[in-house]
Amino acid sequence: MSAESKRLKALAANLSLRSGGKHELLRRLIVEGFFDTLKTTSEIITEVRQTVGTRLPSNIIQTYMKKFMEQGIVRSLRGEDR
Repeated sequence: MSAESKRLKALAANLSLRSGGKHELLRRLIVEGFFDTLKTTSEIITEVRQTVGTRLPSNIIQTYMKKFMEQGIVRSLRGEDR
């Protein structure tokens, strides 16, 4: 794991978030390394469902990712077909 990856995961781990909220679910995936490679919205939804048993609708993923995107922890890429 690169120094930059470690720094971003530490930044995510220390973000002030409400405990038990949807942001917390995404933070856990970030810190555990799920986002170390590119992921689609479907992959994120599936991972959340399989790890915590909660279904996040695809139209709100971007909303909950925004807090991490603003800090430069993750970024959103549009597919070529969009």
